[in-house]
Amino acid sequence: MQINFTPISYTNNNCSITAKPSVKFQYRNVTDSVSFSARNFLAQPEDKIISTIIKSIQNEQNCLGVGSEAEVFQIEGTNYCVRLPYSRIDDDTELISYFNDLNLKVNKEDQVNHVVARLSNGATIMNKINGRPVFSVSMTPMAILDSISKVSKLPQSAYCNLLNQIASAHKKDMMFDPYGTNVIFDSQSLTAIDFYKRQSRYKEDMYPLNDIYDALVNIKAPPLGCEKAIIKKIYKAALAEFEPQKTPCLKPEEFEIYKFTLDLCKDKKINDKQFEKIWNSFNELIVQKELELTGVDVSSRLENAIVNTKEVLDEVF
Repeated sequence: MQINFTPISYTNNNCSITAKPSVKFQYRNVTDSVSFSARNFLAQPEDKIISTIIKSIQNEQNCLGVGSEAEVFQIEGTNYCVRLPYSRIDDDTELISYFNDLNLKVNKEDQVNHVVARLSNGATIMNKINGRPVFSVSMTPMAILDSISKVSKLPQSAYCNLLNQIASAHKKDMMFDPYGTNVIFDSQSLTAIDFYKRQSRYKEDMYPLNDIYDALVNIKAPPLGCEKAIIKKIYKAALAEFEPQKTPCLKPEEFEIYKFTLDLCKDKKINDKQFEKIWNSFNELIVQKELELTGVDVSSRLENAIVNTKEVLDEVF
């Protein structure tokens, strides 16, 4: 079977990708019809997996997202997608270089990034996350505003789950890359899709609340109501981890609530008085939670601190 790439071109502010019409893919003993269910796609012979991917990326309608470093395509008929880094495609590199190898063995870092298999030159096969990126380089200004508005209206559980996902990755020495292109959302959820290995030469600090804010509020002047709603839900995601008898997803100090609050104040999102109210309420929470984690019964004081913090957040946001 011979698969001929027809010319396709994708262009954004950062790069341009063009597939050469002369590029041909040769596979032996592959029929023109490939039939499989999404569940057993990766159990197919390698040549069938590759031919399906090639067919999928020929169709522009399968393009799921355009980021600053890569483009992602739905793999037709499956619950998977393929991520193709831009840096691997240029005038001197044929697209066939992506498909010289298929490796189904993934490590813990791959698993954090939803990767189920690796191709050549940095391309990966990933579980497809339902929804769309919070931000894409191809978005118009109006589309960006619409995206932020929808994100601000997501249920609190979406923010709590995102914080827990980032915390879980942190425990595996993986750091979230906080850009809007790296968070997928639908009507109920937020899912981070891009983590990188923490540098072994030095301890890289993690600021989970700042990272969530940076990923979700990706323009300089977002609608004030939307921004306030997002900030409040980020705080409440952290607050939920301080409930009595609950083991938090991070150590109390690792939430870096002080830095998040200070940065909001520096950026004029809150004033000095509001900064003091928010930090004082959370600082009391941290003190009480740390006591509880050592075995001291502070349930009553912790519950009162949670009520007080909720009242402060309602007042400010």
